[in-house]
Amino acid sequence: GEQGAGAQFFGLPASGNKFVFVVDSSLSMRDDGRWLEACQELDSAIERLQPQQLFYVILFDGEVHRMFNHDERQAALFPATEDNKAHFREWLKLARLGFETRPHLSVKSAIDLRPDAVYLLSDGDFKDPTADYLKRFNRPYDHQGHRLHQVVVHTIVFHSRDGLDTMRRIARENGGK
Repeated sequence: GEQGAGAQFFGLPASGNKFVFVVDSSLSMRDDGRWLEACQELDSAIERLQPQQLFYVILFDGEVHRMFNHDERQAALFPATEDNKAHFREWLKLARLGFETRPHLSVKSAIDLRPDAVYLLSDGDFKDPTADYLKRFNRPYDHQGHRLHQVVVHTIVFHSRDGLDTMRRIARENGGK
């Protein structure tokens, strides 16, 4: 629900206490300072979180790059303590940009952590199954009609309008902005 101290990323507020940031680390993010800007804003967003709030970061290009180089089993939400924020900053400094833009498995990994909200940032269009996956699996009701937790997905179309339609669809279908 609407409880919790919330978060903000690129001016987009999200309610709750558990957040996953899924950020494009494809090579086009090198252009006109995009990567630096995204990293600075990500750092600010995490810096603002309170220690009782939880966060995780996943970078994507053609691959999934989970925070602290975790594999799927290790992925877990971390309390936003000064210590974890510092470790996050060290990890982010070592991030390398890679080929392709395929957020599907990174978004799946984010949803699997059952946060209150996911922020998805990309500077390109992607033709992978991300939007269809969310439509099918990130639902507020199961097939018996029981209420489930739908993870809100906010999207940030970054420096390029290429992915606008896809990102609008994802936000619209997943309760985000």
